[in-house]
Amino acid sequence: DDNYHIYFSEETYYDYDFDGTLADLDLDDTDSYGPETITIHTLNSDGIYHYYVHDYSNRDEEYSTEMSYSNAQVRVYRGKTLLQKFNVPTNSDGTLWHVFDYDAASDTIIPINLMSYEYSPSNVGEN
Repeated sequence: DDNYHIYFSEETYYDYDFDGTLADLDLDDTDSYGPETITIHTLNSDGIYHYYVHDYSNRDEEYSTEMSYSNAQVRVYRGKTLLQKFNVPTNSDGTLWHVFDYDAASDTIIPINLMSYEYSPSNVGEN
């Protein structure tokens, strides 16, 4: 399995075999409430994509409900068409929100909506 991880430290995933950019973190809002945007330029037709939101500010807390009460929302678009909208689970603790998976082979968005904890941004999606 290939793992393409886009986040503040690696804003672009360039595939040298494909000879092109596969995905970009277009906007990383670090001082307010978003929006942040990611563009996937090319999909692996049999790939599964996992989408997470990491509460970087509270990543070192052993217990945090900050993200749960943030009113965070993820919107998934194809072009200008809104496909699905996710709201952060309320009354939940965690610093990592696994929002959804996308199965490219079946063109299906699979809601996950689970909260957990992760300290390191580079480890998001590894477990």
